[in-house]
Amino acid sequence: MAILVKKTRLYNLIRQWRNIMKSIIIDRWPIPNYIALRTLWYENSTISLITTELSCYDEIVPFLISEGDEFALVVLSDLVEKKNFPSKFLEKVFYTGDLGCQLSVCYSEKVPESLRAECSRLKLSKH
Repeated sequence: MAILVKKTRLYNLIRQWRNIMKSIIIDRWPIPNYIALRTLWYENSTISLITTELSCYDEIVPFLISEGDEFALVVLSDLVEKKNFPSKFLEKVFYTGDLGCQLSVCYSEKVPESLRAECSRLKLSKH
């Protein structure tokens, strides 16, 4: 009986953890069910975002910038941190994105020379 109670408690803890630790995975373009994922993002304060290296940045970056909502900008700031993110988009992301996008650009290994002064000021400010 004691083993059954322990297993039931463990099972309940695992089930609660799975409910708490949901993730949105962005691993292809076009993003399947983008509207549903965005809604899920807004409705769950504990959800995490996982993005993978993509090869279609010429399409996805303009789409996310045009969407311009919090979810799109979170995805964008996460993509900026990927090694294969094209440097040609960094200035556009910096000037059209939110603070998270700006910080992602500033901490990128490929930060353009034209943004170095802006990034220095941003890093020194209390954000």
